[in-house]
Amino acid sequence: MNINQKGFANIILVVVIVILLGAVGYFAFVKKSEPVTQQPIQTSNQANTPASPTPTPTPTSAIKELSFKSCIDSLYQDNRFQYDFWKNKFATLHPGFRSIYDAGSYCELSDGTKLISFSHFATTDPKSAGQTISLFDGNNNLIRETKGFYCKTIGDLGTPKFDSIKDSKVRLSCSSGDAGYVAKQEYELNLSNFTYVELKNNVDATIKNSGTFSMTSINGPKSLASGQIGTWSVVAPSASRFAVIWADGTQVNVGGGSGIPYDSEFTTSPTFTHAFSKQGTYYVQFFAKVLDGKGTLDGKGFEITVQ
Repeated sequence: MNINQKGFANIILVVVIVILLGAVGYFAFVKKSEPVTQQPIQTSNQANTPASPTPTPTPTSAIKELSFKSCIDSLYQDNRFQYDFWKNKFATLHPGFRSIYDAGSYCELSDGTKLISFSHFATTDPKSAGQTISLFDGNNNLIRETKGFYCKTIGDLGTPKFDSIKDSKVRLSCSSGDAGYVAKQEYELNLSNFTYVELKNNVDATIKNSGTFSMTSINGPKSLASGQIGTWSVVAPSASRFAVIWADGTQVNVGGGSGIPYDSEFTTSPTFTHAFSKQGTYYVQFFAKVLDGKGTLDGKGFEITVQ
């Protein structure tokens, strides 16, 4: 080999070495730059332990047991400031009522709501009377109320009184009377849907005065068709004057405090005929009086259903 060939071979060798060094450096750099993925170490306990179930959330809408926090049986007698406030509040909510004559029983419940009973007359029918039980929130805003509630009593029309509460159901009673008359009716109000049922029926119970005289019975139909004429007879030995309140708007002059018909409304006949023009249930009140100079009388309620 001559000198030129040896020099050329040396050059070739240097070029190959440079290429090899470049390749080695390149692969070393790439390998160093790759991210290292760390594999989790699984223990034997983790491998055999099942996943814990997701806990079931406690429903937030569950109804808590309610109780009476405080109650006033009669706002009119025990707290006139509260009486005026709630009477005006109810009148604003019901401009159709001609007279709101009593804001009666009042209870604050454990959840901050307020339960109040009202008695009233309607503007469209001066003789119509009824009661409404209303539920207000803590800011005195109306939540809901009963519709068409009526206490079946005789004499003074009392306002419903809240007696007890259990399982969100309120026991309430309507009691009234005057001049020795006593009547009481009991109901149960479900606060969850504001429906009510009658618990104690005193329709056929004699409502006596302080004397010894009492009516024996009332004979007549308990159901009629609309427009059908019915006949009822009062059985009351020794009585000589009789009267009736039909509870359908028929005009009867009664004492403002007692609800008992005036003497001019009494007749000598114990037999009465009447026809009801509208369907519904009517709590008719019959009266019998003894002319003994003492005004001794007695009354009986009689429920009539018109279909």
